[in-house]
Amino acid sequence: MTFKQFKTNIRKKIGCVNIGEFVENPVTFNSKESWDSLFSNKKFIKQYDMQSRLETYKEVIRLLDSYKVFDNVTNMIDFGCGTGQFIAAVLKEHPEIECTGTDFSLESIEICKRMNISVNFYVSDIYTIRNDIEKKYDLVVCSEVLEHLTAPEKALKNLLELLAPNTGKLVITVPNGRLDKYEGHIHFWSPESFKLFIENVINTKIYKCSFSLFNNRKNILAIISFV
Repeated sequence: MTFKQFKTNIRKKIGCVNIGEFVENPVTFNSKESWDSLFSNKKFIKQYDMQSRLETYKEVIRLLDSYKVFDNVTNMIDFGCGTGQFIAAVLKEHPEIECTGTDFSLESIEICKRMNISVNFYVSDIYTIRNDIEKKYDLVVCSEVLEHLTAPEKALKNLLELLAPNTGKLVITVPNGRLDKYEGHIHFWSPESFKLFIENVINTKIYKCSFSLFNNRKNILAIISFV
């Protein structure tokens, strides 16, 4: 038994364990059924919406403002919106933006709808965007999602399809794989490998990309826009 396993067993025994903290198979853990189960668990939601996450959302918005990402944005979609807190944070700073939130988990969307804010929330799968969504957006956000996916390349290509021609911008965040210890993630990109991943998927003659670290270097931000 490794020391990590020993500590895990002790924490489980004394009940000092977060919901979804220890994962045996990250692929099955990231299924729709698994996330529906998590989002229907009140203890998980309390852990998910911790103040530290909400403060990180505020930091991301400040960073995006510094890059002038919200300039001339009339509509935005958050793909993989979770409990909708990022959209709520955006609307506090930019109430003029028409926001849409979507997630593949019905349970998460039900939570979002109970927020009672003027946002269109609905269920959609990131792998079937082209079938589900016809509208184009000035700003597409996909925050802390790609690391959970079995086919992030396909997801990225689909997200690019949502951009308003010539002017749309795509914002992606993922954990910094050098610091990320969460067992529920499938992918662990370093800043360098995430840059290579993005540049190998996008057409660099059409798109350009800026990268930053935030949250004490724990997360990576990518901003993709048209050349």
